[in-house]
Amino acid sequence: MSKGRGAVQLEKSEETIQQRVNSNLCSLGLTAFHKKLLCAFLYWAEGGKTEKYVSFTNSNPKMIETFLSLMRSSFDLDEKKLRCLIHVHEYHDKEKLLDFWSRKTKIPPNKFSHFYLKKNTTKRKKEGYKGTLRVRYYDVKIVRELKCIYNTFHEQLGASVNW
Repeated sequence: MSKGRGAVQLEKSEETIQQRVNSNLCSLGLTAFHKKLLCAFLYWAEGGKTEKYVSFTNSNPKMIETFLSLMRSSFDLDEKKLRCLIHVHEYHDKEKLLDFWSRKTKIPPNKFSHFYLKKNTTKRKKEGYKGTLRVRYYDVKIVRELKCIYNTFHEQLGASVNW
């Protein structure tokens, strides 16, 4: 079955967007501070707001990988302080999910605590759903720095961004 003209135009449009994004990202020349800023923004949006540790929870493996990559490149982490918890439904294969998230995070399985079992409402069952992962890193200084970055950004630029 051949693609319609609209589908071909959409593909070309997506390719053009992808090329422009690739070019713009390459020209940014992300510094260590840029990465720390991005890390702070992800934490601001998806992180747990406690004073004791950095906590980040998401079901999107790309989001988890990106956050951990930014954390690792922005801070001198002691990998022993990383802990994970997988939120699953009773129909999930826990061992497969443990293996999946361990590979994605590059965190050994022994750093994963017990599973958090969510009750299945049977309303829907997402194919390919890998549960939700919560990553914790125990360091008060990093928590304070991330919060300082996003709060300072908001105070200086967030309310009236006129770049």
